[in-house]
Amino acid sequence: MQTRTGPQERRVGLSQALPWPGTLAARRRVADERTDAAWQRAQAARLEVRRAVTAAYHEYAFLGRELALRAELLYELLRGLEPVVTSRVRTGARQEDLLRLQVELGRLEDELRSLERRRPALSARLAAAAWLELGGGEPLPFPEAPAARGRGARRRARCASARSPTTPTCSR
Repeated sequence: MQTRTGPQERRVGLSQALPWPGTLAARRRVADERTDAAWQRAQAARLEVRRAVTAAYHEYAFLGRELALRAELLYELLRGLEPVVTSRVRTGARQEDLLRLQVELGRLEDELRSLERRRPALSARLAAAAWLELGGGEPLPFPEAPAARGRGARRRARCASARSPTTPTCSR
């Protein structure tokens, strides 16, 4: 090979830039900090998803329980009172009691329909938060009530079994 300084015979040269002292350690610290920041962002996202799913789940479970309680109140208690009040009106009692009961029944039926209309939206919110797919547009089933735990649950169970038509409440 011919160069301006004359003919050259097989010369090979290598060079490598050496980093300034401390540069590699600083790069490592920056990479570690970026890794930690990415980990923290991932944990924050995980906690946000968990919070969203938990909130949607509890709101949906509350709606299910509220619907069950309203339906129980409507159909078991008030519907059972209507024949009693009707017979009292026939025997000479004021009709005002019957009308008040029928108004209350209508109000509870409206509340029940209003709660039922909230179900699809809350079901979709829970499904979206939990990354579930709703098949056929049907809302998710309501979660079952958690099993009773602790001393308070035992007391409530004991009181429920001790109730009779004459003792509506249970004392300590």
